[in-house]
Amino acid sequence: MPALRAQGPVPDRRVLRLLAASTTNAPNANAFPSLWTQAVRGVGVDVQPFAAGRAAFGDFDAVHVHWPDELFGRIGRDPRRFARCSVKLASVALARSHGALIFWTVHNLEPHDSSKDFASRWMLRIFEGLVDEFWVLSRSTELQLRQRSKSDIAVRHMKHPAYPVIDQPEVEAESRRVLSFGEVRAYRGYVELCGAFRQASPDWTLQIAGRGRQDSYSKDLDSLVQGSPRITWCDERLSDEQLVTTILRSEVVVLFYQRVTNSGAALMALTLHRPVIVPDTEVFRELQAEVGADWVHLYTGDLEASLRSATAPKSNAPRLDDRTWDKLGHAVRNALKDRARAGRRVSARNKVSTALLRLRTARGQQ
Repeated sequence: MPALRAQGPVPDRRVLRLLAASTTNAPNANAFPSLWTQAVRGVGVDVQPFAAGRAAFGDFDAVHVHWPDELFGRIGRDPRRFARCSVKLASVALARSHGALIFWTVHNLEPHDSSKDFASRWMLRIFEGLVDEFWVLSRSTELQLRQRSKSDIAVRHMKHPAYPVIDQPEVEAESRRVLSFGEVRAYRGYVELCGAFRQASPDWTLQIAGRGRQDSYSKDLDSLVQGSPRITWCDERLSDEQLVTTILRSEVVVLFYQRVTNSGAALMALTLHRPVIVPDTEVFRELQAEVGADWVHLYTGDLEASLRSATAPKSNAPRLDDRTWDKLGHAVRNALKDRARAGRRVSARNKVSTALLRLRTARGQQ
């Protein structure tokens, strides 16, 4: 099967074939996979949606995954889900045995909801062992990944691009209006945000925008919202157009993550020139140094002070010029080509070693 590790030079004009999980452009789905796919196709890579049969028997150079738990996780005690995940994982292993390279864009180091899902964690660890190169969205993620790895791993930094906004509506920000958005899950810290917001002065209002689940966390959040007239919760997943309008109507966006690897929400807000208040972590210190301290404010315990600082007049726009989808597309293509060369060098060294071993064996038999 032709693949990136195949022998012989790979001409620059050769079309690289990539099998990618999460290429959807379904309504209200996470925009990143669709934009990623468009960007990579835009630089001449043939990107096809992942399927177990294609991975196992198709003619592809590489397999790329955004969120492994979508493919191999969320098993719980469901035997049918376990069987389906096993087939997908086996197909990736088979693709690798045929010479395809395996890449993972590390949006999250760990799934958000599978701390007690041992079957899922077991499969995800197996998948992690199959990965040829990890694509991280921040330097701090690379450090965390290397610290937890028991062996030397290949890691490449690829910046999360800013989100393109077409036909941006003319919406003025409402004074003292604060927004926090994203699916309502415990790691996003909405309950903690409500507690901190109650200590802020009464002229601020907070809107939470994100679909909840039928769980105790959503019930706790609903109780807090019902008990405060200054806090509202839009319990639904907004369309892209609705989300853009909601962000523009707000003066500042607060993201109260309890744990975080990267934040597309922060980049969405910054794309629309809305400052963000985020936890004081290495990920956001890195973003602040790049984009500007006027736009990325690190929360250290005083929400009122952070709100006033974030809404102060800005002298410059956020620095996002280095975060384009075209640059990401070229970075992916270059990574594929680089790993192809590395694979051929390893293949050549293995062939030389095998030849020398055979020569020594033959001499020993003489």
